[in-house]
This record gives sequence, structure tokens and C-alpha cells, in this order.
Amino acid sequence: GPEGTLQSRWSLFPFFFHDQAVGDQPAKTAWMPFYGTIGQRFLRDETQFFLWPLYVKTRKRDIITYNLLAPLLHWRKGDHLKGWQWLPLGSWETRMSHTRTFADGRVETIPGYRKKSLLWPLFQYQQLGLGSENPSTRSALIPFYRYEKSLTRTSWTFPWPLGVTHASD
Repeated sequence: GPEGTLQSRWSLFPFFFHDQAVGDQPAKTAWMPFYGTIGQRFLRDETQFFLWPLYVKTRKRDIITYNLLAPLLHWRKGDHLKGWQWLPLGSWETRMSHTRTFADGRVETIPGYRKKSLLWPLFQYQQLGLGSENPSTRSALIPFYRYEKSLTRTSWTFPWPLGVTHASD
């Protein structure tokens, strides 16, 4: 294939994975659950691990997630993003609104968000679409209520998930 693209892939699922690459990309080999690197599988661009689930590092586009005792404890970083999670105690993640410029000069605004939880999944609070034309706020205290509000919609459910929902558009 073209330089830097995957040439061949071999696996004996779930124990052994091997990707032979060309160009400047190194080969990736993994022996589950001991150690290794897996490329372009399991909805991630790359996964590195040692004594799975003791330490797992994943990359999906610009977001890198470091896990200890996956998925219980993790911290994340990325383009305008940072956050952490310690299940079930809580989590916090924020991505700031920012712009992206294309080669043809077009500028696109990427909306941001803030997400928090406490005693997950019992309490959740999210601000989505920050910096966009229609930001929204969602919160839930399960099993008591779920609330969502944006410029175009407001919705309450008491009790959640089987209660009465009142929505206004």
C-alpha cells in the first residue's frame, strides 16, 4: 500500500494481534493480557497496555486516555480537552469551544462541553454545544428526575425513566 499505511494484519482473537506496517510506521504486536500495542481496532486508533486492565492507554483522533484498572480510573487530554473519571465516585470532563481552519481558508467552530457526574450514574450534569447557536443543559438525579433545556426545547421527566415527561418546543 501507500507509504505509512497498513500492509497486513494478523490476529488470534483475543490473545494475539500483529500489524505489519510500511514506511515510518512501526509494526504493532500485542499479547493479551500481558503487554503490547494494537492499532486501528476496538473503535480506537491505537491501544497500548501492560497487564490489562492494570494499565491501558488509548488514542482516538486527538484524545489520549490513560486508564488504571480500566475503566474505573482514567484521565484524558486532547485538543482543548481535559478530564478524569473515578467510577463510581465521580467524573469531570471539559472541552473548550475552538475553531478549526481548513486548507481552503474556511473556519469552523467546534462547540465545547462540560460533563460532571457524582456517584455515577445517579447524578449527571452536562452543558453541551458551548459556543454554538443552540447550547443545552442536561441533568439527572436517578431515579427522581431528568431535565434537558436548550433554546429550542425544554423537557422534564419525573420520576425517571418511567415517569411523566413534560416537553415544550
